[in-house]
Amino acid sequence: MINHVIYNSPFGPLTISYLGDLIIGIETTANMNVNDESVSESVTTENKNATSENAIAENATSENDSTAAVRFDENEHTLADGQDSEEGQVLSAGQVPDDGQVPCALTDLVIAQLDEYFAGQRKTFDFPMALYGTEFQKTVWKALCAIPYGETRTYGQIASAIGNPRASRAVGMANNRNPISIVVPCHRVIGANGSLVGYGGGLAMKEGLLALEKKYS
Repeated sequence: MINHVIYNSPFGPLTISYLGDLIIGIETTANMNVNDESVSESVTTENKNATSENAIAENATSENDSTAAVRFDENEHTLADGQDSEEGQVLSAGQVPDDGQVPCALTDLVIAQLDEYFAGQRKTFDFPMALYGTEFQKTVWKALCAIPYGETRTYGQIASAIGNPRASRAVGMANNRNPISIVVPCHRVIGANGSLVGYGGGLAMKEGLLALEKKYS
């Protein structure tokens, strides 16, 4: 079962999603991509975006494979085919629902690290996590993790970094589907002319995150 805990960041509420002992989502509450249906579909079916992404990326790696979650340490973590899960419960930090469920040690760890990040005391994260997406998306997300704290890269630079300089648009699509914001720093990707362009959490949050990192870098 996927569970959700609300974290109130300085730039608005974030929903932390976890499955077992892995974080699988940190997203703005109004722009969530992670849920039981999306995770189940990513494990058991071909991703519907594969064809369009491949066409945009042209010679990018084929994305017609079934997708699965991968830990940052490259160890695979998958769900059994067809596995179902119940609706996750949304909790505010510290709130105890009627069934006695509380935020677990894993979410306590995530919240502590996010607190440190927003206080300028942390530049990287080391809690256990998994990313669900196509092979192309995961390649882009890994490239995002290579952008140093306090720096930015353009969509074109990310496309070149993954070996396909003509895939800027597909990189933008993958950015939009990033399930673990801040940790996978899609906010550090900007337009070719230096403009902030889009961000799932809103441009105000993106601007705030970049300003925070610039202040403490």
